Amino acid sequence: MNTNNTSWGFWGTMGNSDKDAKTEWSKAFDFIKSLCSNVDGKLVTDHEIRGFMDSKAGLHLADGVVDMGTIQAVHAKWPVNGKGLWFVDTVRAFRQEAW
Repeated sequence: MNTNNTSWGFWGTMGNSDKDAKTEWSKAFDFIKSLCSNVDGKLVTDHEIRGFMDSKAGLHLADGVVDMGTIQAVHAKWPVNGKGLWFVDTVRAFRQEAW
């Protein structure tokens, strides 16, 4: 699934780095999808992952990838599925909104 936010979030941050935004987006999206299959017992959708990556939290995730080199390195320091990058909280917020 492609970004809806090429200016900000994960994609926009990658676009302002020396990394390829499309490649890094795919790696991060697939990694998150394999790691975080559900929140509160409900399956996480591709739209929710995209929403996370397009958000301010996605920007922070991209900053980590730029600084640390890989999504796996970021996850080792700040677990994507923990409170470190707010994935669970972001998905919960999306579910409360009509988007």
